[in-house]
Amino acid sequence: MKNEKVVIDSPVLIKLFTKEKDSEKALKILDYYLMEKLDIYISEISIFEMLYILSKYYGYEFDKLKTILSVIINYGFNIIGFSQEILEKAIEIMILEKMSVYTAFNIALALKIGGSIVTTDKKLKEKIGNKYRVLILDEIIET
Repeated sequence: MKNEKVVIDSPVLIKLFTKEKDSEKALKILDYYLMEKLDIYISEISIFEMLYILSKYYGYEFDKLKTILSVIINYGFNIIGFSQEILEKAIEIMILEKMSVYTAFNIALALKIGGSIVTTDKKLKEKIGNKYRVLILDEIIET
């Protein structure tokens, strides 16, 4: 694994800022990033989704969310916003694969950068792993 481009989705992001199953594996991705083995991309939509989930389900308040946002920005990840090209591809994937716009956007972003999406969703890989480059968190750590 050398300078592999990956898009990390919101469940992986959440694991970076919580203590739950596989949080250590998510943190290992940061090690790979710092060792320049991975080039990490995060969509703005995943950041919004992560902040919402941390607030609603983990009870994180504004100051903690603001700190998390600063960490993400200051780490130097490639944070990608909306573009017509990625949005159109995301809509196509969303309709074709019958999935959420969040997931479809991340897949479209992975296609755009020539990389993979890293997720914790094993069902997603089973469903579309033969069409798109989907890596489960465990797979990126083992490679």
